[in-house]
Amino acid sequence: MNDRPRAEVDDSQNEPEPDLLRVARELGALPEFLSLQRVRLHQQNYLIFRRNTEELVAQLTVHGGGSNGEVAEVWDVNRREKLHELQRDISRLMHNFLAAASSLIDTTRVLYNRYTPDRFSEYQPRIDSEFKNDALAAFVVCLRQYALHYEALPITSAMELRPGAAMTSRVYLDRARLDGYSGWNAPAKRYLAGIVGKVPL
Repeated sequence: MNDRPRAEVDDSQNEPEPDLLRVARELGALPEFLSLQRVRLHQQNYLIFRRNTEELVAQLTVHGGGSNGEVAEVWDVNRREKLHELQRDISRLMHNFLAAASSLIDTTRVLYNRYTPDRFSEYQPRIDSEFKNDALAAFVVCLRQYALHYEALPITSAMELRPGAAMTSRVYLDRARLDGYSGWNAPAKRYLAGIVGKVPL
């Protein structure tokens, strides 16, 4: 009689792969599925850009006095640190907005070149007319380079009170510091040339 313990054999690796897992694995390897995943990631870039834009606009609204036009509260001399904190937050959100805009531009270009370069002949001419040669769009692209590679955005604030008009509060970019930057392209320079004094946000 053989009393030695028997070696147990694991037959699980020899079992056939369940149909559902096999189908899922095969679908995941299809080029069409990978393309769909890339489109979904691109949608995420758009959502990031949109959310950054919404947050920036919200803080600019607060700086402007809020929905009720409470400008005096923003400029209360006893709450000056609150104004400075608001300026820093706007600078941060503007930085995020510029980075998200640049990311959206680049990923859209990659998506188009990879999947549809021969399908939409009107795409590139429209990009050139509405963005590439547009002065404001060029300024935003160059401002991104400024903020990411040159220095923090030169945020300033100003309160204006005119006879017979409501008090207003605006955020600006310091013009002298912008003029000291050599990275503006021709359309961006054209945009700046059309603005007298500080550049409003």
